[in-house]
Amino acid sequence: MTIKKDLSQMGDASVFITEWLGQSCIQKTQVSDVERFFYRDVAPILKQSGVHIPKLIDETTDSVILEYIPDTINPPQLISSSATYHQLKSIHDLTLSFEPTVKVHKWSVEQTTKAMRRLSPLPSVHERLAFFQTQSSVLFDVQSFVSGDANPGNWAGQLHQSEHSKINFL
Repeated sequence: MTIKKDLSQMGDASVFITEWLGQSCIQKTQVSDVERFFYRDVAPILKQSGVHIPKLIDETTDSVILEYIPDTINPPQLISSSATYHQLKSIHDLTLSFEPTVKVHKWSVEQTTKAMRRLSPLPSVHERLAFFQTQSSVLFDVQSFVSGDANPGNWAGQLHQSEHSKINFL
């Protein structure tokens, strides 16, 4: 395997354009169990519903090898394409016949209190955040896949969403 270009921009994972068995592909190292599960077990189901996702080519104990989609999408293309919203809707509407391995999100009173102690915001900000937390069930009690990641850097040709660490089950 020959590494061509490092694409990692943040976090612990390393992301490279590389060559695998003679074809350009993406290698992601330090992949979480959730992301590995997603590409192996969930992505094929989403592909059937019209969501464009890089194909899982291979996986090792610490990495995944994914299809490389070279074309990028600029923000106006992403925002103006109805396919963007269709794919996001398909992700949100996904139902599975098995229990997924996922990251569960929540926003508790304890988390808000801890954040307030660390941040020491003005009382008015504290009140607003406390109020938002009381309303958070609208976001966090829904049991569905979500992806709000419309960052153009995470989309590629034919509107392939290429960053699925942002897709989680709530």
